[in-house]
Amino acid sequence: MNKVLNPWYREEWKNVGFGMSMFVPKSPLPAIFGTTTSSFGQEAMGNATNIIMTKPITGGSR
Repeated sequence: MNKVLNPWYREEWKNVGFGMSMFVPKSPLPAIFGTTTSSFGQEAMGNATNIIMTKPITGGSR
C-alpha cells in the first residue's frame, strides 16, 4: 500500500556524514494533493450551502 500512496518513500538509510544516518525523507505530494482536494471540496460545499440558504421562501400557510 505504501508504494501506491507514497511511491517516492523508501525505508532505507541515508548517510549524512560523521557516522550519522537518517531515513530518506517522505514525499510531500500526498499532503499537497489532500490539502488541495479538501480546499476545493470545502469551497464547493460552501457555495452550495450559500445558494440553498439564499433562495427565496415561497408558499406558506396563507
